[in-house]
Amino acid sequence: MAASNDPWSWTVNDLIAELCRSDVLYKATNCVAENIPDVAALEKGLRDQEITGATFLSALDTYTIRSELKIQSLGQRLSLVAVIKLLRSRSTGYKQYMTTVGVQSLSIGKTNAPSSTLPTTYTLDTNGRKRQKLTHITTTPLPAKGQTPQPNYDLWANDLRSNVVDGTGEYDYLLHWQKADQPGDLVPIKASDAVPIEIEDLTDDSSSADDEDLAAEAEQEEIEPEFAEPDIANEGKPQGRTKLTSDEIVAIINERIEHFTNTWSLDKEAQKGEEIDPLALWEKAQVDGTRHELIESHKTNSAYYQQRLSTLCDEIVKDPGSTADVVRRQCRNLEGTVDLIELSDYLVGIYSLEPEEDDETSTTSHTESVHREAEQPQQEPQPSARPTQQLLEIIDLGTPPDSSEDDQDSVLVDSSPPRSPPRSPTIDHHHSPPPTSRLTPDSVIAAPTSPPSSAPRPPSTARTATSQSQPFSRTLLTLDSSPELASIATARRWRWADLIATSDRKRIVTKALLDLSHSTLETIRTRLQTVGKTDMIREIPACIQMLASNETKIHGVLPRDMPKIVVFTKLFLCWWLCDNYFRVEPQMWRLSELQKCLKEGAPDPGTFCDYLATVMGTTFSPEALRRPDAPSQHEVVVISDDEDDDGGGAGGAGGAGGAGTQRDRHGVGAPSTQREEAIVID
Repeated sequence: MAASNDPWSWTVNDLIAELCRSDVLYKATNCVAENIPDVAALEKGLRDQEITGATFLSALDTYTIRSELKIQSLGQRLSLVAVIKLLRSRSTGYKQYMTTVGVQSLSIGKTNAPSSTLPTTYTLDTNGRKRQKLTHITTTPLPAKGQTPQPNYDLWANDLRSNVVDGTGEYDYLLHWQKADQPGDLVPIKASDAVPIEIEDLTDDSSSADDEDLAAEAEQEEIEPEFAEPDIANEGKPQGRTKLTSDEIVAIINERIEHFTNTWSLDKEAQKGEEIDPLALWEKAQVDGTRHELIESHKTNSAYYQQRLSTLCDEIVKDPGSTADVVRRQCRNLEGTVDLIELSDYLVGIYSLEPEEDDETSTTSHTESVHREAEQPQQEPQPSARPTQQLLEIIDLGTPPDSSEDDQDSVLVDSSPPRSPPRSPTIDHHHSPPPTSRLTPDSVIAAPTSPPSSAPRPPSTARTATSQSQPFSRTLLTLDSSPELASIATARRWRWADLIATSDRKRIVTKALLDLSHSTLETIRTRLQTVGKTDMIREIPACIQMLASNETKIHGVLPRDMPKIVVFTKLFLCWWLCDNYFRVEPQMWRLSELQKCLKEGAPDPGTFCDYLATVMGTTFSPEALRRPDAPSQHEVVVISDDEDDDGGGAGGAGGAGGAGTQRDRHGVGAPSTQREEAIVID
């Protein structure tokens, strides 16, 4: 190759012309179009760093390309590395440079071999060589090489002997390079040391060939890129045949991925004071108008990281370590990718939240409400001074879906929101509840009156029954009695002790969902939409079998999906066993009994999934999560002020007297009814 065409002599403009103005080099390395770097960004980086052909061939690697040229795509970096390899193989200047660097790295000087450490009793042989090459000295004798006859240097030796005095002078340390009787013999320095030195003939052409081979090997080692992630680049390489089977290797990989997934947190790598604020991220994206772009971007990132995780796992399976511990160390390479997958999925859920319309407080987050609830002690709800009365339907959760509605009772419940600061409740001396019945709002469950059914049902527990002296007309019932229509503020007032005592399964599930994090709620919502009811019902018996066997995985299920399935199954345990099984562990005999009932075809998993899908669209809808303190639409009651002014004056003066005329949700007026053992809530 001519000097002008040697890549080593290229200027910045020449390099840009070859890399940014033409794709010949990329085609020569079989690079696909998607992996060709952005020419504008590459040209800017080359000009900013003033990279010439010599710098491009000698100083660039994958790390420098990423940090200096700002090329983040792995495929594009690999394309540039392939081009560098090609140009190095074509460049004569680069090969000369590598040879020169190799020679200059040899530090040869007389200070390395002081005369005080070398013998001084040897004399030069008349057949000694004019110049000799230094070689590495080992304690193992090396076989002598056959060499050609040497020329006679008697004249040079006599002249040197006349100028050098044996045993004196500054060149005495060279005396140990004496000539042996035969070329190639091993000559010891001292009889006690017995360290052989092989004398080579520099006139032999084989030595120059060896130098060229060493230079070529050094060049090849330098251009080999390190594509593995830091810290684990060469770790875990098997020293021999692996002792593990393919199933054992896959099990170890899945176990480590599950561990990395479970230990991930949003602020895992954040320093103190640099924690990520999801609300601030959402607000900034909403103000900038980039929320939808960020959703698509993080979805793309998640898909890419998933593919990269699969590729890394395949590489471990193809080249595993010799033992299980070595394979686990290899799996450290997967932690960063797993963290990126979890972060991308989390940010997709954050940015997917839709803004609230026509409300100045639309930026109020569910996280703030949870913190506020944790800081303030939970208080019993107090009725307002003038409660609005509504008749609510009592729902029996123990009866099958086809049971008659005629067996259900109704109670009178006050559900109007407070319009003034709480005051002492007005006591109704005429119709007060029995002192032994301590019922809390929204937790009154009538005694089950369902007919016997052949299908297995959840275990029955004692329920608190309320007797009604006179049933109310069903035409006055509203939907406020349905727990799936309750608001988050109402669900917060429910107490676990009352829900468990009354076996209120629906409210127990709602209360359990209220205690979950926002990201977990979004995961449940996504699985209900993507996985489907049939597949999720099929996962329940398998997960219960896993819990009953004290295992940590389900056959055929990816480790990253296990936490989602476990959360869904624990919600079903809350439904079936009427307790908070996110805080307590179920007993083994209960799990065995549940397995038996599910095998017999209990319909509860389907009913549970239907209720869960409903409550995720009402109580825990995205709009409700943005306004956790607001009442639901079904809890809003409109009261006619005109009728109160005309007919309720006396009642207002009398305290517990007439409360005027109330209106139901549909605007139909209904006269106030005297309460019979009613529960009043705000």
